Amino acid sequence: MKRLPVKISEHDTQKAIIRLLRLAGCLIIGSDVMDGLKFFTDADRRRYMFINHHKDMGYTKGQPDFIFVYRNRVFFAEMKTATGRQSPEQKEFQRQLEAAGQTYLVWRSVQDCVDFITKQRV
Repeated sequence: MKRLPVKISEHDTQKAIIRLLRLAGCLIIGSDVMDGLKFFTDADRRRYMFINHHKDMGYTKGQPDFIFVYRNRVFFAEMKTATGRQSPEQKEFQRQLEAAGQTYLVWRSVQDCVDFITKQRV
């Protein structure tokens, strides 16, 4: 029987990546915080709360979805769909991190995370 591809949401992909990173022994410092506001039923209100919370916390627009430590190194990873593109703020954030000698990753699938972990173990 032929298997049809299953479309997985970006949020579910992020949750799967967090599980993989934890299984690999990563210390996750930052991740998808939107999930913490899921108790709001109105999507616009949720987004408003999300944006204001981040502004109040002093977050910079364009921060990557994941900040984690693996094997004594800090990594920054942005999650995008297969066709998704980084915003200008995300590109600027990436430029600044790389200028500071940091590693910035763009993952488009769970497999990208698996490949990263596999490569790091070699």
